[in-house]
Amino acid sequence: MATALLCSTTPLWNPPGSISGSSTSSATIGGTPLACNLRAAELNPATEQPAWWNAGIAATALREWPTALKAWHGYGIELPDAPTPFEYDLGIAPVRVNPVEKPEVVWGRRLDPARIRILNVPLPDSSS
Repeated sequence: MATALLCSTTPLWNPPGSISGSSTSSATIGGTPLACNLRAAELNPATEQPAWWNAGIAATALREWPTALKAWHGYGIELPDAPTPFEYDLGIAPVRVNPVEKPEVVWGRRLDPARIRILNVPLPDSSS
């Protein structure tokens, strides 16, 4: 993969790490998306750096709570330190389910920037 080559040959350049981290959609590949995004964020630690957001998503998916909290803080989201796994009350939010075939919106309480606890389950007939 070209981005892997760029990451290895240009370790001080931010874009290859960020691209590699966001293009690898599975968080189960040995932590590769998380590692690439953390490296990209380390090279450019600016607030709202996309690599911080991607690292937060990956770390949350892997349940690496201290790393996730570090990434959310790096992105600029102020969350208090909490025991792991952390669950904040960040309000109610909609989630689109199956948007292509039978679109449906369910509502839930945001636990952190990447997770939500579903509050309602639609009836089978509701999207017919």
